[in-house]
Amino acid sequence: MPRAIIRTALILLLCALTSLTAEGQTTVTNPKVVEFDPSADHAAVTAGGQSMVSRYDLQIYLQGATQPVSTASLGKPAPATDGKIRVDFSTILVGWPLVDGSYEARVAAIGPTGTGLSDTSNLFAFQSTVVPPACTYALSSTAQTVTASGGSASVTVTASATTCGWTASSNATWATVAPASGTGTGTVVVTVAANTGAGRSATVTIGGQTYSVSQAAATCTYTLSSSTGSIAAAGGTSSVTVNTNITTCGWTASSNATWATVSPASGTGSGAVTVTAAANTGAARTATVTAGGNTYTVSQAAAPACTFALSPSTVSATGAGGASTVSLTASAATCAWTASTATSWITVNSAAGTGSGVVSFTTASNATGAARTGTLTAGGKTVTVTQAAVLPPARPTGVQVIVK
Repeated sequence: MPRAIIRTALILLLCALTSLTAEGQTTVTNPKVVEFDPSADHAAVTAGGQSMVSRYDLQIYLQGATQPVSTASLGKPAPATDGKIRVDFSTILVGWPLVDGSYEARVAAIGPTGTGLSDTSNLFAFQSTVVPPACTYALSSTAQTVTASGGSASVTVTASATTCGWTASSNATWATVAPASGTGTGTVVVTVAANTGAGRSATVTIGGQTYSVSQAAATCTYTLSSSTGSIAAAGGTSSVTVNTNITTCGWTASSNATWATVSPASGTGSGAVTVTAAANTGAARTATVTAGGNTYTVSQAAAPACTFALSPSTVSATGAGGASTVSLTASAATCAWTASTATSWITVNSAAGTGSGVVSFTTASNATGAARTGTLTAGGKTVTVTQAAVLPPARPTGVQVIVK
């Protein structure tokens, strides 16, 4: 049979304040720690391999009573270097602190073979006049994440006593708390306003504890300062501003026409986009620029009507033929022209050009025996070419036949 657990040594309850009873016995007031010698079987085991001591229980009695008013398990702490076991029972005793009065205690060694109960401890008392412990606070959660649209959440502040007062405050105007103060355990509601910008965070302090609030950034939105723009036929630029609600919002810009280019092609936050158009040599045209998902339509006027003038308008060519030129004046550098002739003995060397220039042509030798006239056309204007006939050789003179 396993041996019975022997009884523990006399209990001593510790506290800073002690006094002597009329009989000379030391009385501890408002104690927190129980000290005792462990059972002699503290480290022993049964034949079946079980610990002889499973745990120690603290039993507290009113002075002279036979039934405990409170019992708490102390577990099985390891003895200190001096061989004694000490346990702070203020955190494990139900109904702490006990009502005013005189008490004594016993420690029971509990094991599989039974219980060994110590002698009674020294007397100790509880007096409510002692300064209560400092208030402590705990929060049901320490952080909250809120969507950009805002909202509210509740956090419970648990106080160590019903008389413990606390305050609640926020370091951000967009995160408000209610109530701003309370006593004992309570609930604080944190209300977060809608976010129209970048992600942000706030710190709420409740009972000296930190509660962090994080809010997501608002969805990026984009608008343009204008929906249309125009550029002169000669070319140039037109600008439009991309407006965003958040400085970190990125955007891109592009054009659907090769003659209208955009710069920059991307950006972050609000910024200007410049559209550059080349000179227009034809009909009026439009391009669509997309910036930040919005459309900006650029119109460019048609090229102006081109006019031309030839100088001279008549040319006299020698009968032997050769190269000749006339000057073509255009009303604009972008004005295109062509030159041609229906006269067989005139060959146009400068068949096309843009803007003002020189038209070169060549006349063939005139062996018809008579003057002739032909034309060529450049830029819609006509040049008349008159060519004299090739003159025969001068006639011989002093011709005679001599017979010898």
